[in-house]
Amino acid sequence: MQLKKVDKRMTGYGEFHYVADFSFGAGVLPKFVEARRWCREQFGDSVEYDVWEEYPALRNLKWAWERGTFNKMYKCRIFLATEKEAQWFSMRWS
Repeated sequence: MQLKKVDKRMTGYGEFHYVADFSFGAGVLPKFVEARRWCREQFGDSVEYDVWEEYPALRNLKWAWERGTFNKMYKCRIFLATEKEAQWFSMRWS
């Protein structure tokens, strides 16, 4: 897992400042699911980023997630709104 700042090229730019990138590879999905569960416990429920615009009432402005596949490899990300959420996440997952 790599925690980095969101820039203009990335999904989530404008809504979030940090992203925890669980990248591609074997063993990624279980860790991502565990981290997503932790975020829900810490920050409250949220929605997947793909439906962020469709369901504004379900959004949590502190975090969201994205999960996709490419050639049967998982690409999983958790978006975090501010440095405060990113530091809290980093203390547990780095």
